[in-house]
Amino acid sequence: MTFLTRIPWPIRFEFEEDTFAKGLLFLPLIGAIIGLPMYLLARYVPFEQAYLRSFLLLLAYLVIAGGLHLDGLADYFDGIFSGRSRERILEIMKDSSVGTFGVGGICLYFLGMFIGFMEVTPLTVFMMPVVARSVGVAICAFGQYPKGEGMGQPMVNYGQWYHGLGVVVILLPVLFFAGKNYLIAGVITLAIMMVFHLRTTQIIGGITGDVIGAAIELSQVVWLLSMLALGGL
Repeated sequence: MTFLTRIPWPIRFEFEEDTFAKGLLFLPLIGAIIGLPMYLLARYVPFEQAYLRSFLLLLAYLVIAGGLHLDGLADYFDGIFSGRSRERILEIMKDSSVGTFGVGGICLYFLGMFIGFMEVTPLTVFMMPVVARSVGVAICAFGQYPKGEGMGQPMVNYGQWYHGLGVVVILLPVLFFAGKNYLIAGVITLAIMMVFHLRTTQIIGGITGDVIGAAIELSQVVWLLSMLALGGL
């Protein structure tokens, strides 16, 4: 809760790496906590204009999640699209400054989120962070950390293949009962993010914290746009 959201939490505790790593298994639950107020906003607050609806939903997400993974998304775009060697890409991703590719990636991300929020149902909004953080679990479970240390290393090292398989086995039936389009969009999102995972591992030799953050945010865009496209068929 304290790391993945900006929701006030009254209990104070010391940071322990082992405990932090175990939080990987609770990512989908945190996604549901993020999605609930967004669901209520989409369902019960009247919107006369789709543009206003989309803006308020996007604002609500940023307030709740705190833009945590956007830095990773920008770093990922800067590194991967630099066309440099594996070592240099990892150096670029560790750099705190944001380059041209990072800015472009962030702009495309916000554009995708804004368009995706315009016509989707409240349930789609609720499932967005749940699906995305389930992808985060799978990315860690089927990934390995490249050389060096970083914030994402404990989660990647802790994740096992059965964690990833388990979250997918739970997620897909939930989407099935939600509706055919939800299941199709879920499969599309998982398939695209699998390609993302394999290609990223091929380029830099593993999964870093920035990659996890980028995967979570990109999967939200893929989920929203998939649902939007399926609703228009």
